[in-house]
Amino acid sequence: MNKVNILTVIAAIIICAASCGGQQPKTTTTDDSQPSEVQSQEQTVVDLATIEVIDRDDDLLKHHTNRVYAKANGKVGLVNSVSGEVAVPLIYDDLYFVADWNEEWLWAVKEGKHGLIDFAGNAIIALEYEDLLLNSGMEAEWHFRKDGKWGLILPGNKIVIPAEYDEIGIFKGDYDDNNNFTGAGLASVKRNDKWGFVNRNNTLVIPFKYDIVAQLSESSTVGEVAFVWRDGLSFWLDKNGNEYEYEHEDEYYEEDF
Repeated sequence: MNKVNILTVIAAIIICAASCGGQQPKTTTTDDSQPSEVQSQEQTVVDLATIEVIDRDDDLLKHHTNRVYAKANGKVGLVNSVSGEVAVPLIYDDLYFVADWNEEWLWAVKEGKHGLIDFAGNAIIALEYEDLLLNSGMEAEWHFRKDGKWGLILPGNKIVIPAEYDEIGIFKGDYDDNNNFTGAGLASVKRNDKWGFVNRNNTLVIPFKYDIVAQLSESSTVGEVAFVWRDGLSFWLDKNGNEYEYEHEDEYYEEDF
């Protein structure tokens, strides 16, 4: 083979390699806007023989027929136990069914961060908190912890109280001046080992001076919001911070609360 033919063959090989290399990423990489067919199938259907079904004693199956917790490669999601269809992608460290005020969600943990998702995997409370705890008050309020401090948040990522307290209670019911029941109320908050109370504007209404507080499920018609202890004494506390001495044995109420 003469020198010209050798150069022609080499050039052809280089062109072929370049063109083949340019096409290969289309089959092995994923465009964020258009997931590949293989990845799409992995996200929507799983082989039931390849996953671990997690049996949990909660109300998931009572509310969502054929939905089961599934685990694969150390990650958890929700799948249809009959068809293998994926309801919530298997990308979470943990999932639990939670319900309150006729609402249902999945408490989720991913990469050590806690949040709330719906049954399609959409974020209801962003997965960005160190901890997340449901505490039923006048609404489905969640305690969330960020940078070591606690606040209150509602589904939809609506922060009611910023994360700035060592501990926090929930907003209870209240009565207006005409004895009509409202949802205003106060929430107990703790800072520097003392408890006080804030309103929904995060305004401190009752100072930080109590050692222990026991919020009532709803305030009475005279406005009592909590049973409190300070300096070894116990009192009823109304929404204006007025203290009323309790005449019975403290031990009874310590047990009762």
